[in-house]
Amino acid sequence: MSDRYKVKLPVCYLDMDGVVCNFHWGACMAHGRDPEATMRNWPKGEYSMETAFGMTSEEFWGKCRDYSFWRNMPLLPGAVRLYDKLTTKFEVVFVSMVTGGGECPAAKVDWLQYYFGRDVRYCMLHCSKGYMNPSQALLIDDYEKNIDQFGGTGLLYPAVWNSKHELAGRLTPAAVVDLVCQRAMTAVDGSEIK
Repeated sequence: MSDRYKVKLPVCYLDMDGVVCNFHWGACMAHGRDPEATMRNWPKGEYSMETAFGMTSEEFWGKCRDYSFWRNMPLLPGAVRLYDKLTTKFEVVFVSMVTGGGECPAAKVDWLQYYFGRDVRYCMLHCSKGYMNPSQALLIDDYEKNIDQFGGTGLLYPAVWNSKHELAGRLTPAAVVDLVCQRAMTAVDGSEIK
């Protein structure tokens, strides 16, 4: 069937780092830190890894730049399930900021194709989520600032580094996926999301 005959689904912008790929684990490994111990002792609500690690930006990003850093991050538990559930109601567009150098975009695309298949059709790599079109779209992100910049309907993915840290600590990864999907489906119906 031709694309022009398909029913147009609403767009869901799905953040990569911290929502589907385990950026924090990768950064811990790059800096020789135990990921489990680091996350267990993470300052609740602190987004900045530089601050949490007690490093300058240059010190932190110095070890988080090359292709292998971005390409070899593990998938977060429940990420494929989240994507599969969202694709029943949305045209999912993976979004991610380009950081850490010139090899980041290629590595992120390779990462997506490895975990989600070569048929991943939509991916936006950019410097700010404020450039996305919020009209009739939903953004799922782990960083409040990105949701604020988006200007449309946003859903904060629970994580220990944001204001939903209590949920992240209390729920299993599967329960987080269910909660996020339930709230995303509610957004399709025009309800408010918080």
